[in-house]
Amino acid sequence: MEEQRFPTPNYTRGRTQQVIWIIIHATRSGIPGNDDWYGTVNWFANPTAQVSAHLLIARDGRRGRFVDDEDTAFHAGEHNPYTLGVELEQPTIDTPFTEAQYVALAGEVREWREKFGPLACIGHEGTPQGIRQGKTDPGPLFDWGHFTEMLNMEDTEARRLIAIINLADRWAAMIRLGLAQQVVNEAKALGVVAQ
Repeated sequence: MEEQRFPTPNYTRGRTQQVIWIIIHATRSGIPGNDDWYGTVNWFANPTAQVSAHLLIARDGRRGRFVDDEDTAFHAGEHNPYTLGVELEQPTIDTPFTEAQYVALAGEVREWREKFGPLACIGHEGTPQGIRQGKTDPGPLFDWGHFTEMLNMEDTEARRLIAIINLADRWAAMIRLGLAQQVVNEAKALGVVAQ
């Protein structure tokens, strides 16, 4: 599907840092069966919202572009300068993501990786800002295994490196939030440290 373009005043021209992450968000209006596509388009157009993303992916796979890749979208606080943000339409946390969304997201991530190099994909909930603010997106229904398979990443070392970077960033954020014991417990469960 062709990408639609939507205006937003909520971004900064250019970047101050190199892109290293793709942050995956969910729209979450909270209204079951709602069409979050139009609500998100309208919200991102509102200058008082002070929020945007580079891309919105609808449940049917449509893609809406708000901010150019070379510019800085307002989607993840202090992480904005070095990230690309993509919103997946999901009215409620228990609304399943569609195959069309996974296909569109994987296609976009492949394009971004061709453009910017090996970028790590991370859920908003796993970023230091997301942990601090209690974010839950993309949430428990986002199938990371299926998504990774769709990316057709044949290089197992690259996959391992991205997983290590994501885990290290998550643990660092948890430690800053005073959750060091939880980090130790997770590290023990993964066999990173002795029991």
